[in-house]
Amino acid sequence: MRRWIVRLNTSSLVCCALLAQWLCSGGLRAAPLAERETPIQTPATIAEATQHFDLATFPLMDQVEKPPRRRLASLTYQVKTTPKAAFEFQRKQLLQRHWQELPQSHVSDQSANGTFAHDGYKLSVMIIPGADGQQTVVINNHGNVALDQLPMPLGAKLFSAGPVSTLLISDASVEATVAACKQQLAEQGWKPYGEAGDSLMFKQNAVQLMATIQSAPAQGGRTMIDYSSSLMSADLPAPAETTQLHYADATTTLSFDTKLSKDKILDHYRAELTAAGWKPTTEQPIKNGFHSELLFGDAASNLLSLDALDLRKSDGTRVSLRFQSAAEIVAMDKVYKAEREIKQAEKGKPPATLTVAMPTGAKGIKASKDQISFKITNGAAKAAVEAWRKTLVADGWKEQTASMQKMGGTVSFGRGPQEVLIVIYTDTGLIPAEITLHANGVELMKPAEAK
Repeated sequence: MRRWIVRLNTSSLVCCALLAQWLCSGGLRAAPLAERETPIQTPATIAEATQHFDLATFPLMDQVEKPPRRRLASLTYQVKTTPKAAFEFQRKQLLQRHWQELPQSHVSDQSANGTFAHDGYKLSVMIIPGADGQQTVVINNHGNVALDQLPMPLGAKLFSAGPVSTLLISDASVEATVAACKQQLAEQGWKPYGEAGDSLMFKQNAVQLMATIQSAPAQGGRTMIDYSSSLMSADLPAPAETTQLHYADATTTLSFDTKLSKDKILDHYRAELTAAGWKPTTEQPIKNGFHSELLFGDAASNLLSLDALDLRKSDGTRVSLRFQSAAEIVAMDKVYKAEREIKQAEKGKPPATLTVAMPTGAKGIKASKDQISFKITNGAAKAAVEAWRKTLVADGWKEQTASMQKMGGTVSFGRGPQEVLIVIYTDTGLIPAEITLHANGVELMKPAEAK
C-alpha cells in the first residue's frame, strides 16, 4: 500500500486532490516499460505556459456563485450540480481546445476525475462532492516535464508510470539515493526549492518538481522514488541557502528563512529581479518596524512584493515574495472603489457594530473602529480563526474567499451590500502568531483583554 506524505500546511482539499491524482495515474501498478521513449522537453517558462494554456481565462459553469480561485496553473471553484455534469463541462471545454483525454478517467454519481494531455503538458481534473449538492472543481496543470526522463539514480528501475506520477525502485539506500538524485537533477538544471519530510522540491523555470524518496517495506525495504510535478503560476526565485522554503500557488507566494542579513537579501533580489526585467518602484525599502518591503513592477503591470523581516534570535531573515498579476490588481481596485462608493452613500447613517470575542491567550491587543490586531501562542492562530468563521457565519455573515494554511491565511466575509470583514493571520510556529481583523462598513467594538 503506497504511503502518502502530506505537508503540515496542506489543506484537506489538497489531500483529496493528491488522492485523485493518484487515481488518475492508475494507482500503484507495475509498468512493464523497458525503455523511456518520451522526448525531453525543457520545463516551461511563465511566458510559454501562458501562451499554451491559461487557467485564469478558462470558462466557468453558469451555476458558479462564489468567486473562483484561479491562477495560470490552477483553478478551483464550487458549483451546485452533479459530479457527472461538472466533469462533462470541463471535458467538453478541454476537448474543444484540443486536449486529449487519457485512459482511466473515473466518472460516477459520487465523484469524478481524469487526466488530459496536450503538447507534453498534463492537466488533472477532479470533482469533489460537498454538502447540499455543491461540487468543488479542481483543475491543476502539472507542466510539461517528461517524468520518465528524470534521473534513475544508482541503477533504479521503473516500477509504475502514470501521467502525473512516476515511481522508481532501487536497491541502494535512501541516503545514497537522495545524494545521487540531488546531483543528477542539478546536472539537468533543477535547483533546490525546499524540503518537506521525505520530499525534496526542485525548480526549473516555472515548473516545480517533487521527489519523494523513502524506504518501501512492501518491496523488501528497497528504496522508492516518486516523481511528480506542477506548473507554477509565478516564477519566484530563491537564493541557494534557505530553510523552511515553501511556495503556495493559491497565493503565488514564496516564503523562507535565510542566514543572509536583511540588507543582503534586498540587494540579492534587486539584482536578480532587475536582470529578469523587473523594476523597483522605490529606491529605498518601505520600513514598518522590523519589516522592510520592496515593490517591483514589470512591463505588463504585474507586481512583486518582497518583505524581509529581521530574525533577532537566529541572526537571519524571514523572507516573503508575492506575485500579483495586473488583472488581480485591477480587480482589487474595483473592489476598493466599490467599497468607497458604498461608504459615501452610507455617510451620515449610524454604522452597524460588531463585538469580537478574543481567543484565550490573546496578548497585545490593538483596537480601533475598523481594525483589531493581537498576538497569540504560536500554533494556535488557525484554530482561533476557524472559531471566528463558525461564529460569523452563524451570525449571518457570508464567507466570500478563504485560503487557510497552518502558517498563514486570509478569510473574507460579507453581510449586506456594505459590510466587509477580512481576517489575516501568520503563524510560523517559531514566534507568537499574529491575527488582524479589518472591517469596512461595520464598526468594531473594542474587546476586553483576553485572559
